[in-house]
Amino acid sequence: MMGTLGRTLRLASALAVLLGLAGPVAADPADALRSQVERYVRERVPVPPSSIEIPPLDAFAVAWEASGEVQVVLSTARGSFLGNVPITISVFVDGREAKRGVVTTRVRADRKVYLVGRPMRGGALVHRDDLRVEVRDVSDIPSGAVLDPEDIVGHRTTRALGSGLVWQKNHLRVPQLVSRGQIVRLNFRTGALAIEGRGKAREDGRPGDRIRVVNVDSRREIVGTVTATGEVDVAL
Repeated sequence: MMGTLGRTLRLASALAVLLGLAGPVAADPADALRSQVERYVRERVPVPPSSIEIPPLDAFAVAWEASGEVQVVLSTARGSFLGNVPITISVFVDGREAKRGVVTTRVRADRKVYLVGRPMRGGALVHRDDLRVEVRDVSDIPSGAVLDPEDIVGHRTTRALGSGLVWQKNHLRVPQLVSRGQIVRLNFRTGALAIEGRGKAREDGRPGDRIRVVNVDSRREIVGTVTATGEVDVAL
């Protein structure tokens, strides 16, 4: 009946325990219930909330007028505790439901998000001044948003973008650092030994790509991995 998300408050004497939970000012059952709803939400929100808005709960106070053992069960079917969160409040007196209702809380958690600072064409290289910072409620930030500016700057756009869009992963691609025919630095590594050389790229490459390179000294074709600095690592 109470479910895995239910939180049960067992009160031997409703008024006495409510007073004990929140002191003399908690004689109003609605205030005590509000504290419990806030605690229920705060324990489940994934990030520190900037605000939790709870509507009036006076309609549930009538249950406290009854004598007997009172149970309050809070539950929700929502998996996320951000944005509008409907919570079912069930009040039982001596095991029988005296009041049930749904209240919608508004949970806000703010964080910085990065927006496209100006209209950009497809394939454009993103610079730091192409970013605009804004603080938004987490529930309003798209799931694919890029939240680290270092993962935006230096990348290229995958398509034309309008000003004010939140930077998202599908807006960006890792830039090509090595072009076919380019002379690149080769880093030969084996254990603690490292040797440098020069090579001529046989194909384009982005960081992490394995490409063919001709060693300028030996004229031999080898395969290496493009690094974030545009060099090529070769394992011996």
